[in-house]
Amino acid sequence: MKRDKAMRQSWPPLDGSILAAFKSAQDSGRLDVAELLLRALECLCGGPVEGSAVQDAYRLICDCSEPEPLQHEKSRRRKD
Repeated sequence: MKRDKAMRQSWPPLDGSILAAFKSAQDSGRLDVAELLLRALECLCGGPVEGSAVQDAYRLICDCSEPEPLQHEKSRRRKD
């Protein structure tokens, strides 16, 4: 019994492993896999709690996507 507990403690926490896999999937363009891993984090963590892996995943999503200019801003830039 002690051996099993020691083995489990030496492994990284599950949420950290899922977050690492999420980052890898996102970086490689596998957004379908990233979405499933995000759902797993949401189930595991319960929501975007401060300091949780799911909050880190949400930050990665926000940081990696640059917003498109709004349609009216595109037309205004052409006129200038």
